[in-house]
Amino acid sequence: MTASEFATASRRQRLNAEAQRDCRILESAILESEQAEQRMRAAMIESVQQDLLILRKRYRRLGC
Repeated sequence: MTASEFATASRRQRLNAEAQRDCRILESAILESEQAEQRMRAAMIESVQQDLLILRKRYRRLGC
């Protein structure tokens, strides 16, 4: 157990059972949302790269 995990467990020990359960649910939801955010960034980058490729191809085709 890392120092951060120990600190989190110590703080939660003071909470009632319902609050502890809510914390676990929120922790999971935050992790999932952060992962979704990263996937969206990757998808956006891919979209921009595709657009850039199209523009570069046209630029070359026109002989610019």
